[in-house]
Amino acid sequence: MVLGAGRGQVDLIKAIKSYGYYSIVASIEGNYPGFNYANFCCRRFHFIYFTNYLKKSADIEYPNKIREYLNVRVIFSYIIFFGATLCSILAYTKIPLSLGPILESSGYIFVAVMSRLFLKEKITKQKMLGLSIIIIGIIIYAI
Repeated sequence: MVLGAGRGQVDLIKAIKSYGYYSIVASIEGNYPGFNYANFCCRRFHFIYFTNYLKKSADIEYPNKIREYLNVRVIFSYIIFFGATLCSILAYTKIPLSLGPILESSGYIFVAVMSRLFLKEKITKQKMLGLSIIIIGIIIYAI
């Protein structure tokens, strides 16, 4: 899976396909050249923005527990998460299952990076240590 479909990702997408792998490209809506080379395109990569709605919903005081869990932000966020899960299932039908652990583990890295970029969350030393362990694990698994 490649995040972004710009000129900088085209060579990576081509390399993925040259090794015989199925390439999945996720990017925001636009006319990017990487979409022309990918096997599957997810052009609406906006679900990272909706996690912000869920976080904002947690900061609001609600009159009761039902309103806390049945409001527009929470329901919409879970619909987006469900859609992301369906995308993962679709991806697993197109790639070798041996890549599954790598994709699942790399998801934590993508979440940390996207949270830093879009939500301005701080990456603490503890998080950095955890991400480093994940990266080492991915490298060991790939060898």
